[in-house]
Amino acid sequence: MVRQGIGRFGGGLLVLLLMGSCDQQGLQPDSLGAVAEIMLDCRPEEWQGETGRRLRKTLSAEQYGLPQPEPWFRLLPTQDLGANKFKDRHRLILRLRSAHQQSSLPKELRTVSAQSLAAKGIYLGVVRHPRAFPQAEVWLVYRDTATLFAFLDPTTTPLLDRLKQLDQRLIMDRVGRLSRADTLIALIKDSLGFRPSALPGDYRIRSLKRDWVWLSREIPNGTMNWCLWRVKDAADLPLTGPAFRDSLFQKNLPGPSPGSYYQTERLVPTRQRSLPLGPKAGSSVVEIRGLWTMHGDFMGGPFVHHTWNSGKDRMHSEVFVYNPNEPKRAWLRELESLSLACADSMVQLDQSLKP
Repeated sequence: MVRQGIGRFGGGLLVLLLMGSCDQQGLQPDSLGAVAEIMLDCRPEEWQGETGRRLRKTLSAEQYGLPQPEPWFRLLPTQDLGANKFKDRHRLILRLRSAHQQSSLPKELRTVSAQSLAAKGIYLGVVRHPRAFPQAEVWLVYRDTATLFAFLDPTTTPLLDRLKQLDQRLIMDRVGRLSRADTLIALIKDSLGFRPSALPGDYRIRSLKRDWVWLSREIPNGTMNWCLWRVKDAADLPLTGPAFRDSLFQKNLPGPSPGSYYQTERLVPTRQRSLPLGPKAGSSVVEIRGLWTMHGDFMGGPFVHHTWNSGKDRMHSEVFVYNPNEPKRAWLRELESLSLACADSMVQLDQSLKP
């Protein structure tokens, strides 16, 4: 019944200055623009030259783990928008400036920008919610093109990673405005022993048992899905491969026909990396990206898996999208944001309880 369940049911280089407050949101208009879309403010010659090519190579590279080609970000240069008076309300803005253009920065950023340029040759500053909510305005200032090109190296991706974090943060800012599924959050706490930091009211519980929860949300042509589970006394054990997850899903995510179930697609390699979590050093989450398929049926899509330690236990969070023949990036990014916010809040809670 995953066709019924999944198919139908709801489902130093970086110097950062965070400004603005969610308290301002009631005074601001809604931001414009889509998830995974960046309004790029730079000179036309930068966009049309080598700088633009490198920005596109880094930020518009194909996102791994999607069945159809989709970029990490769609770049929208301001010159393409012409005199559109609403362009400064875009939800995610990247303003590229050379050191000679520091006077165009907001006054509150100029001192720290000059200090960073003198020390590192590059500055990345963020102003949150300056003219709309939710919104992030990113200022990237460079001393010379050699320093900028090194910063845009697609093999290191500091800019891509920061913009992905901001995109996810904007999603969570928007989620904070939505109605909360407080009853579901209480049920999840009974099952897993903690409360998710946020859960919009349009998510539904598909399966709930001790140490296991499956949530889903309906979308026009499919579902968004989120599974959370706890493995007791496993924090010190090495991470296992997909066979562990697949054996769990065989029991807990049945498919539409007898014997069918959700599993990892083995024909496409998964990609794994570690991300820092919490305000203190030493905590991290392991992220795995790949594709899922339906054993015994014809269904599939992208998934992102997060796992982290909580005391002596190991927490797992897997999000996946079923949306056949349609783009999936935006749906998946909302789920990723919820999953990482959950992991981060849980790690912060664990750290606060330590003596």
